[in-house]
Amino acid sequence: MTDPIDPSIAKLLAFMMLDGMSAQATNEDRCFRLSICGFSNAGIAEIVGIPVGSVNTNLYEARKKLGSPAKKAKAAKKTIKKKPAKNSS
Repeated sequence: MTDPIDPSIAKLLAFMMLDGMSAQATNEDRCFRLSICGFSNAGIAEIVGIPVGSVNTNLYEARKKLGSPAKKAKAAKKTIKKKPAKNSS
């Protein structure tokens, strides 16, 4: 069994990851990466230096851009038009 990572080590690794990101990376990108790494929204806010509400918004926008495959498939089914039924006269 592995021991949990010390929080100070986790923060250090997070700062290293963020430092390695391009200068054009947005707070949305930073928040999303930290979320994937398992940080809480409060932890992300502390690391990035923004309010928790902004973290919530950034994560929402990042996830919205990705979209879910299930939603995309459902939307695709709606766009397929059914052939009209033939009248038997």
